Amino acid sequence: MHASDPVTADSPRKKVHFDIDRFNAYLRELNLFRAKIRSVLFETRQPFFPIHYSDIGDPLVGNAIMAYLGGSQRLDHFETEILK
Repeated sequence: MHASDPVTADSPRKKVHFDIDRFNAYLRELNLFRAKIRSVLFETRQPFFPIHYSDIGDPLVGNAIMAYLGGSQRLDHFETEILK
C-alpha cells in the first residue's frame, strides 16, 4: 500500500510502503540545499539566524530574534497562542 492509495472503510489496515532509499536521497538533497544557502550567506557576508521550528513559541527565542533584528522590546510570554 502506498500513501496515495485510497482506503475503504471495509479494508483491513495495512502498512504504508516506506522507501528508505528514496527518503535518504531526499534527505541528501535537502542537506545540500541548506548547505548551499549557508555557503552563499557566508560568502556574501549576510547574517542569518537559524532556529528550529519547535522553538518558535519560546519567548527566549522571540527575544533573541528581536535583538538580532535590532529591536529593544522584550517578552516574558506571548500574549496569544501561536497557531500552527
